[in-house]
Amino acid sequence: MNTVSKEAKPLPSLIIWNLEESKDNETAKRHAHDLQLVESVIRNLIPEEVSGVHITKVIRLGKWVGGETQPRRILKLVLGSFEERDILLKSALKTRASNIRIRLDWPLEDRIKWKNTLTELRTPKITLPLRVFG
Repeated sequence: MNTVSKEAKPLPSLIIWNLEESKDNETAKRHAHDLQLVESVIRNLIPEEVSGVHITKVIRLGKWVGGETQPRRILKLVLGSFEERDILLKSALKTRASNIRIRLDWPLEDRIKWKNTLTELRTPKITLPLRVFG
């Protein structure tokens, strides 16, 4: 029997958070707004000697609930190459003043481990001292 293993190939992607999200109800308008924001951030990040980067995908992660109470969802940015990703990552410290954060995207297994660890740390543990009477 022939079995084919489909292992996920790593993508040249980054995670960006604290980017303002459009409050528009139309998905296309929100996506266009995200593209404009990403282009603006990238323009400020790339060194002068780099002519540009190729953006393959811009994806907001999480569910959009709309309205004024919508929390800012993180944004996944897939680039054309790992070299472009590394250039942006090296320049990511330039965004510190604007409170925008950029980091590597993690594989699914690592994201699950991170989420489980955070949940475990946030769960209060009650430990009662044992007293021996005798």
